[in-house]
Amino acid sequence: MKNCFVRIDDRLVHGQILETWIPHYAAKALFVINDRIASDAFREAVMRMVVPKEIDVFVFSLSQALIENRRLPLISRKNTIFLFSNTSDVLVMFKAGFTFRHLNIGNICSPNATKMYSPAVILNTKDMENIEYLLRSQVSVEIKRTPVDRTIFITLRDNENNETGE
Repeated sequence: MKNCFVRIDDRLVHGQILETWIPHYAAKALFVINDRIASDAFREAVMRMVVPKEIDVFVFSLSQALIENRRLPLISRKNTIFLFSNTSDVLVMFKAGFTFRHLNIGNICSPNATKMYSPAVILNTKDMENIEYLLRSQVSVEIKRTPVDRTIFITLRDNENNETGE
């Protein structure tokens, strides 16, 4: 999808999103795809309160997002940020036809983690399998907390990563 930024961050909406990524992408819409937030009216309300009023906020459970998948390009004609909390939900959406060519990982500390890419990104075997699928599907995967941070690219080489300074 054009004009979209897809990010995994298990904290979802927080300062880095509000203060750096939204301005960096001049985002006008924010999609949070997360079962926990979509099923908790209080948490969703709190999350919506912190997002600037000029940003459209959409909150979907994974199953709702799958139903809306064909409409997402129409809904998100504006610069849009899609937030997920884990690699599994991203992969489910990707396999269902939610197309993107770049994935940013900002923060994820998975249970039973085996691979540390940074203090904020610690992945388990399932995460690595999900990312490998995306990489083989020509999606570039980067670890980058904010737009000005150093970029770490995840590659198909199992125990290596490719770093660039930005």
